[in-house]
Amino acid sequence: MAINFGIAITGFLCCALYDHSINCLVGIVYRESRGRFRDGSTIRTSPLGRRLEHGAYHLFETRNGSVYVVCDWALRGGSPQFEGALQ
Repeated sequence: MAINFGIAITGFLCCALYDHSINCLVGIVYRESRGRFRDGSTIRTSPLGRRLEHGAYHLFETRNGSVYVVCDWALRGGSPQFEGALQ
């Protein structure tokens, strides 16, 4: 069953971690729409611009315009505490 997020999704991140030092996400990407990464590749996003919520999902838009859905958080850090504004 596909979910309509109401915004074009660049990819889905699993085992995601938030890197506070450079304001980005690191995770395993799947279904990356721009053809830059194969499923299962570990990536670091460009710096984050804003965070959105769609039901229980966290969506992150980078300053470069990519949008990633976090499917789950890495166990080590769990879901981070966000200080930025929710838009």
